[in-house]
Amino acid sequence: MKIYDSYLTRIKNAVGTRDQQRNLSHYESMRPDLVKAMNESVALEPKTGLETLAKLLGIQEIKKPVLGDHPDFNHLRQTGGFDYHYIVSMFIDVKGSTNFHKKYTLEQIAVIIQTIVTAATHTCALFGGHIQRLQYDGVFCYFGGKAVAKDDAVKAAMNAATFFSYFIKYELREIFELEGIDNVYTRIGIDFGEDKDVQWVIFGTDQCTELTTNSLHTSLAPKVQANAVANGVMIGDNVKKRLKTLEIYCDLLRDDKGNVDETNRYIYRDVDKSLYYTQWRFSWFDYLKTFSFVTTTADGKVFIDYTANTIKADAERKRLESLYEKTKIIASGGAFVTPEKKITGQQTNVKLQDHNFYYDPTKDSK
Repeated sequence: MKIYDSYLTRIKNAVGTRDQQRNLSHYESMRPDLVKAMNESVALEPKTGLETLAKLLGIQEIKKPVLGDHPDFNHLRQTGGFDYHYIVSMFIDVKGSTNFHKKYTLEQIAVIIQTIVTAATHTCALFGGHIQRLQYDGVFCYFGGKAVAKDDAVKAAMNAATFFSYFIKYELREIFELEGIDNVYTRIGIDFGEDKDVQWVIFGTDQCTELTTNSLHTSLAPKVQANAVANGVMIGDNVKKRLKTLEIYCDLLRDDKGNVDETNRYIYRDVDKSLYYTQWRFSWFDYLKTFSFVTTTADGKVFIDYTANTIKADAERKRLESLYEKTKIIASGGAFVTPEKKITGQQTNVKLQDHNFYYDPTKDSK
């Protein structure tokens, strides 16, 4: 069993009769089974493919994806004007789908693309994402809102990117390799804009309008995506700063020799404002392995362990994250201990306690 089994089944059914379909005309290829597969892909319920993942992650509600106006800002339809509020922007682009035309009919391609897009939107929705728009095999999604903490929105986006990348690289790939198509992959870009840097506004006129965001960081999400490697995730500097313990999975772009690619360190420059905005590569594969139900084989492959004790493993994971955060505070040289014996980097309202993080010469024994 695989988390994305229901999506894979529909794609398998669509491509399974490729040899018989290759030389048929458009109208001859409109077989009832392909039409049925297309309709089933459209009607796929999120829980059919992701209910197991939700259970493993402790997600109580499996939401359906919604396209269009973000519900927290649709009041602008009545009031007009602007609203300013943070948001996490994510752009998912599936690459290599043009090669489908070499092997499949339009009807088969429709089922394949429909199912991949459905898997992407369901994955984003599972983690609280709101689908802003679809662009054939591309998906633009927002994470966050007025009732969601900024750090939670960032982590939700990283989780969605991680599991969808896993789907494309490890589950979907097997099907296309059997079919002789081995160059299908995803590239994902993510960026975060603060309240003051994100303007919600309606663009367009009459019946042709879109409620969307006007922000540098919305624009940078697809731009950093373009610099991702196959099945890679790229993020803006604002995202990295909010990852906290997960920042260990970030690295700058590097050349073949492992040296930092200084040419592509910054995804955006504004010399007049002294703004040099860094882009980072996020190692979703290493992050994926930290989940308690993900197991790595000796040859480096990963699989989902449905029997994992998620409660015990997650408690250990949180403990290690806490230790990592404390280590960072100590290494900064500004560590203090509260009266409750907790390590903190904040000196406000904290009395300096006896501890091992500073040297007091008056207590030096001779």
